[in-house]
Amino acid sequence: MRLLHTESFELEWFPENGVPPYAIVSHTSDWDEVLFSDMSSGLSWGVSSKKGFQKIAQCARMAKASYNLEWLWIDCCCIDRESEEEFEEAVNFTFMWYQQATVCFVYLSDVIVRPASSFELDAADAKWFTRGWTLQELIAPRNLEFYSGDWTYMGEKSEHLEVLKRITGVPRTVLENGNFDGFSVAQRMSWAAWRETSVPEDIAYCLVGLFELKCKFICQSGEGASKAMHRLQEEIFEHSEEQSIFAWKTDTCDPSIYRSLFADSPAEFKDCGDI
Repeated sequence: MRLLHTESFELEWFPENGVPPYAIVSHTSDWDEVLFSDMSSGLSWGVSSKKGFQKIAQCARMAKASYNLEWLWIDCCCIDRESEEEFEEAVNFTFMWYQQATVCFVYLSDVIVRPASSFELDAADAKWFTRGWTLQELIAPRNLEFYSGDWTYMGEKSEHLEVLKRITGVPRTVLENGNFDGFSVAQRMSWAAWRETSVPEDIAYCLVGLFELKCKFICQSGEGASKAMHRLQEEIFEHSEEQSIFAWKTDTCDPSIYRSLFADSPAEFKDCGDI
């Protein structure tokens, strides 16, 4: 696992059994993010002048000031997505990384906190709630804090469980303790039904942590969303043989169109929240 130092902004790799306490960031990507390639040679003026660096710097300050943490994880610069091996590791372990973080800072970049308003009114339309990767980033952390676009503190996850349930469709008990044992495959898929990803295959990859796959899920760059979803469901069924995986429904009614036994998208589980 690669972490960013909260003061020097240097990246350092840690083995699985030697990871120090760290803060973690959940956010939506912007046009001027700081990438691994930017930080791999150390902090420079060009990097620190990027819009995305201000987000990193602010989270680093909060991690140090509020929790006395020396290390921070944020996907944009702590993962070398050009490395297939490294990205594959991230797909398989990100849920665990969010679980084990001391604190998760959620940055709602497009949210403005208004006077005499409420968390639900301010945050309900945030794009963060529409992204695929942020589903596991909402569920996994024990300690999660929300911040608006100007870094106004908006409270902890534990304060907004009912509101988050209404916005996301994720049951309160899952939000509260991160435990989804007893929830069917179809139900878990339904939580992602309205979410999207920038990279098509990521709509399957971002769900790996929710199904606790016991074998390593192999990413295949460029395979397409439906093929990635089919492979994910094959892995799930191989390890659980849980019948609700076939409860999906398509909006396409043309009987001449061949369909797999498996869904092409989590969206086809949108009516399965009670199964």
